[in-house]
Formats: sequence, C-alpha cells, structure tokens
Amino acid sequence: MFLTTGRFLQAQFRLRQVCVAVCFLCGFMPLWLASQEGAAQDGTAQRPDVRLVIDVSGSMKRNDPNNLRQPAVDLLVRLVPDGGKAGVWTFGKYVNMLVPHQVVDAPWREAASRKSAEINSVGLFTNIGGALETAAHDMAAGDPGYATSVILLTDGMVDISKSSAENEAEWRRVVDQVFPALKQAGYKVHAVALSEEADRNLMEKLAITTGGTFAVAKTADDLMKIFLQAFDLAVPSQKVALVNNRFLVDSSVDEFTALIFRQDHSEQTRLIGPDEVVIQADKLPEDVRWLRTEEYDLITVQQPYEGEWQIVAAIEPESRVTVVSNLALRVKELPSNLFRGNAEQLSFVLQGDGKPIADRTFLNLLESRVSLSFGQTLETIAPDHWSATVPGSAASATGVYEVTLPMFEKMGIYDLRLTVDGKTFSRQYSHRITVREPFSASLEQVADDDGVMRHMLTVRSHSELIDPQQTQIAVTVVNPVRRRLVKPLVPTLQDQWQTPIPFDLPGRYQLTVQVTGTDKRKEPFDYALTPLEHEQAEDTTFAPAEPPPPEPEPPAPPAEAEPAPAEPEQPAPLEEAVEEVPVDDDSALPAWLFYLILGIGNLAILGGGYWLFRKLMTDDNDEVAEVVEELESPAAPAPKSFESDLMTMDAGSDDEPEPPMEDLADEAPDDADDVIPDLDEVVAEDEIANMQRDLVEQVMADATDDSKEDFAAEIRRAQGLDMDESELDEAITTLIDELDGEPRPAASDDLDDFDLDMDDDDRR
Repeated sequence: MFLTTGRFLQAQFRLRQVCVAVCFLCGFMPLWLASQEGAAQDGTAQRPDVRLVIDVSGSMKRNDPNNLRQPAVDLLVRLVPDGGKAGVWTFGKYVNMLVPHQVVDAPWREAASRKSAEINSVGLFTNIGGALETAAHDMAAGDPGYATSVILLTDGMVDISKSSAENEAEWRRVVDQVFPALKQAGYKVHAVALSEEADRNLMEKLAITTGGTFAVAKTADDLMKIFLQAFDLAVPSQKVALVNNRFLVDSSVDEFTALIFRQDHSEQTRLIGPDEVVIQADKLPEDVRWLRTEEYDLITVQQPYEGEWQIVAAIEPESRVTVVSNLALRVKELPSNLFRGNAEQLSFVLQGDGKPIADRTFLNLLESRVSLSFGQTLETIAPDHWSATVPGSAASATGVYEVTLPMFEKMGIYDLRLTVDGKTFSRQYSHRITVREPFSASLEQVADDDGVMRHMLTVRSHSELIDPQQTQIAVTVVNPVRRRLVKPLVPTLQDQWQTPIPFDLPGRYQLTVQVTGTDKRKEPFDYALTPLEHEQAEDTTFAPAEPPPPEPEPPAPPAEAEPAPAEPEQPAPLEEAVEEVPVDDDSALPAWLFYLILGIGNLAILGGGYWLFRKLMTDDNDEVAEVVEELESPAAPAPKSFESDLMTMDAGSDDEPEPPMEDLADEAPDDADDVIPDLDEVVAEDEIANMQRDLVEQVMADATDDSKEDFAAEIRRAQGLDMDESELDEAITTLIDELDGEPRPAASDDLDDFDLDMDDDDRR
C-alpha cells in the first residue's frame, strides 16, 4: 500500500520524535534546549491578550457616520482564539468596560459580538490617557504567559476639558508618564486614527515608544482592513498560502478558518473541497461554521479533508486562511518601527508538536521564499520589491534559518512575507515595518490670528531619547531665483518645532532641515533631514518686477471738442513728464543738455546702487554665517547615535554642508525677530540722496527751491527710485544680471529650470 503525502509527513513526525528521544538519552539535551530557547525568543509561544479601546466621542458621528466600528470590533472578537484573553473598552470623557476582560471561549465570543452593537458616538471629550490606563489596569502585576497588545481607535486628540491649559497639561502627563509605563509593562499599542485631524504626533509617539504601529484610516471603509492588520500583529496565527483562490490543507491541520473579503458584496461565496463537494452558507455540513456579513465571509471547517481547497468568489487581497496545526512556523519577532538606514535579520524555524524540526530528510524537501515590498510612503505610492529563495538545506543543525534583509533606505511602509513550501503543505508569515527618520518635517497650511493662510514648517522627533530643550533646528530655504534664507525653528509645548515659511515668488522651493543637539544620554547628535520641495503656483497678486513710471495728469480737452474714443492707457513719455516740471525762464535748459545730464545721473545712481548691493550682500552673508556658526557648534564632539542598536544619527553623506544663505530683507517675515538689522542700509540711503542733491544743484543752480524739489521728484520717478523696497531690490538685481551678462529669469514656469545647487562662484 502506498502512503499518502500526509501519512508520510505523520511518519516523519513520529520518526523525529523517536530521534529526539534517542538524542536525549545520548546526551544531546543541551542542543535541544538551546533550540527551544531560540524558539521561545520569538514571543509566539505566549498566548495573546488583546484589549480593544474604542473612541465614542461625538465627533465620531462625522468621521464614522455609518458606525463601521461595530462590524470591525465584531470581527476581531470572533477571531481571538480560545485560551487567549480579550476585553473591550469605550471612552469619551469617561471610560466604560463594554466587554469584560477575561479568557476567551465560545460564550464570551458570542457575548462580545452582541455588545459590539452598542458602540455609539455620545461622548463629550476624548480622554485618551484615562482609557489607556483603564485598559492596562493590571500592568503592574503582569503575566509572562501572555503577550499583551492594545488596539486604540480614536479620531481626535487629548481633550479632557474646555480649558486649553488643562488639555496641554494632560498631554504632557500622557507622554511623560502613561507611555513609559506601558512600555515598561511590555504592552504594545497599535494606534488607529479615523481622521486626519487626530493628533498624529501623539499617536506616533505612542506606537514608537511601545513598539506598536500607527495608521490612519482615511475613510471609514478602510477601518476594517487596518484593524485586521493591527490584529495580525497582536495575535500571530498560522497561515497557509492563498494563491489564485486555492490553498493546501495537509494532514496535520485540525481546523482552518477562511476570512474572505468579497469584491462584490452581493455575491454568494462557495467553498469546494478535495472531494469536489460544494459548500455554501445555506448548505452546511455539521463540521462547518459560516458567518456571512455584508463585506466578508468567515468560514471555519473542523477536521478538513487533506488536499487542495478552492474558493469561488472575487476576493480582496486581504483575504486569508489560518490553520490550527501541530506543524507551525515560528519567526523571531521583528520590530514594527525602524530608522532609515538599518538592516534586520529574519530568523525562522518549523516546529512539530511544539519542537523544532531538524531532520535533514524533511528539511531538504522545503523551499522558503522571502519578499520585501515597499508600498505606501508618507507622500505617494512607489512600488519596489526584493525577494530571495532559501533552500531547505540552508537550515542550521538546530533547524533554524537565517536571512539577512536588505537595508531599509527609504522612508515609508514595508511589507514582509515569508512562505515555506513543503510541496504538500505551506505556511505563511507576514509583517509590516514602518521606516522613519529620527525627525520628520512637513509643510502645512494654517490660518493665523487674522485668518490669513500661511505655510508652516513643522518638525517632529521620533525618538524618546530626544530632549526638546537641548535640540536646535534650523531650515535653509532656497527660492526659485536661488536666494537663500536661514530660519530657526521654535519649540512648542508638544515636542514639535515650527516656523512660518514665506513663499513670495512662484516656482520651486527647496527646504533643508538641520538638527543638532544633545540627547537625554548627554550624547551630541547632528542630522540633516531629506530635503523637502514645494511648488508655489503663479499668483497675480505679486507685484511686477519693473513697474512702469506713473502717468502724469492728462491736459483737459477744449470745451467745444467732442470727447475722443477711449484709447488704451499708455505710460506718458519721459519728455512729457519733464516738460511739465515748472522752472524759471532763466533756468530753462536745452533738451540735449538735460538728457545728457540725466544720462550721467542714471549711470552714477545705478553704479552706486550696484556697489551698494554687493556691499549689503557681503555684510549680510557675514552676519548670517555667524548665526549659522553658533547653531552648528563646530567645536561640539563627534555625533553619536540615538539608538545604538537601531541607527546612526549622522546622515552619512560625504557632501559638504551647504553654506548659510543670504537673509534678504524682501524674504524675511514681518516679525522683527527674524531680521538682522544692517546699519549700511541707512548709509546707502544717505549716499543716494547726496548724489541726487548734487545733480539737481548742478543742473538747476539758479532755480527756486520748489522747482528743484519737483525736478528731483521727476528724476526719482524716471529712475524708479520711488519704488518700495521689494521693487527696488528687483530693479537692482535685474541691473546686476545685465551688467554680468546674464539675462534675468522671468518669474514664470522658466524658474523650474534653474538648478538649486550652486557653488560659491554662482552665488558671487
């Protein structure tokens, strides 16, 4: 009689057990114990303890209008395995235990499913800190037999009072006391925000501090899938590969559960076993349980037939099949959060009856595939993929496989998948890793006190070792015409740094953030964030680069003449403006002499303006360099890492740091704190006034004082010297470009072609 593949596996298991017993008798117990210790380190041997903490504040009526929290909680309580622990709490201002926290069995599961229908949106405030403390009521005692996870769902921020001061004090308490206590107790908290308005800074701090995850459900429809991702981390389970709606069941499987998300909610799902019998929700055998909802089917089959099963339905990618089996894939726990530039080691082992399988005959039949895909980043979707195949012979003497994952060089979300293929069986493991920089920067539009929208640059820290009081942050802004502005960021009460950024010209801006300081271990650090880019759209409210001179009042037409047809207004010619300047008959000059003197005055004034502009730029550069030198502190010790086991704070780039940029008055904000006063500006104004006065005295020595003043006004108007500061700066810059032989770039789409990386010669 030929043995089936399943019977062969069972025979292999029995043979392995006999070999283990012989090894014990022959003195190989230390080797076995070492293997067991390595398997225990992955944490999967512990039973799960899942605590759901659900926001029921009034704002949920807007962010979850269809109350999809109810079916999401209902699904999760049904998936908690027997023998684990679970509980459900709801919170607004007060915290209520909706479902008692206790060991899960069938009666508890049914009661929890009924109670999930009572989730509502009637709370007045959002007491996040109190809800976490209540759900972690027993964290002081602890239970090493359970791995505790909290899944927090909220749409808001710390809000316990109408007083902003009380809310700020509570925020500080939650960050400084509650989060560290959860970490010390070993609780992992997975935070889910059901609104972009939620306190992202707080949620990320919670996830990073406790080793959990953070995700935003952009719509209520995403809630079910994000909840399920958090549940997979809280309750690791044995999955089998689901490929083309088909999966394998081997003889070691006592039960499988298929969670099928349907693309067409009205479609009737069917399940076909190896015996070709069709199973559906209205025709169930005794060993099949089937729950059908609007979105999914949850099917549990006990003592299933060995072989290939098929699902007949158009299914979503989140569908999965989990099994209860004495053949299990154990993976050493991987972090959920990493800093950019780190690498990790994937370690896994197959266990039979709770013991590692080291039999070479069995392992040589295996083939493992590891894939790492880079999907959703912080800003966009950029698919990337890495994969490797691990032969069964690569296992160590204790049956452990080691795979070095590639370096995590991009910020965003990575999905890891491991599939072990034994030809007649399969096991699958998946894990999600979020990669960040130690600090993150974002640009947001906010309204000031007057209701005017401004761009605000916000920098957040992602390490609990950061001391905000010992951290200095500055941003270098390069505008579309390659001018630079250096601005310091001001710390806020919520461990953030902010500053408004002026985008005064249309075109592309580049922002580079530099962070320096000393962490809580008294170790210095220096880090440059990945540059941000901002595209400012064309705005007709911008003043023209070279406004035309104002028109003189036209002479009144004769009374008897009919009004002429309307003509487009044109700037009055210069000679008309000059002719209207009242002068005495004795002081009248020939036209050629006036234009000659006016031309000489033009050259003198513009030449002086060019010399003055270069002097101002040199002085400003020197002063800004002194400010940047104080920020960068070159005498500080060499930077060290925030987390020695995770990342190095130094950016690791060989490029030289960019020099400090010019702090130009036309780009400075309105508040005087950001402007460095320059006494040369006063000197420049005096010199220009003296040049104008000398010219008038030479040309109109015999004229009256009023005539001299009118003539000086006409000269200023002709030369554009009655412009405001920004217009005058634009005119002088245009002149410099023309003198240097470089055309002035237009403030239009052509600005996009300019290279923002300049060397010293370009800036000069």
